[in-house]
Amino acid sequence: MVILRDEQRIERLKRISQILSFLGMGSLLAGLFLVFLPNTANLFSYQLAALFVGWMLSQIGIYLGQNY
Repeated sequence: MVILRDEQRIERLKRISQILSFLGMGSLLAGLFLVFLPNTANLFSYQLAALFVGWMLSQIGIYLGQNY
């Protein structure tokens, strides 16, 4: 039986998963940092956006990391 593997695609998606995971963690940390700033009532929408984007990016990175 012959097993065909696309090594370039695997390496590319592996690298993308690492980058997305780190970007997601960075966005989550940015959202956490925004919580501790003064006058947080004006920053609430930015906090939610940063946390949502960070969560989505980290989930995509985890999914790709498990597959590649």
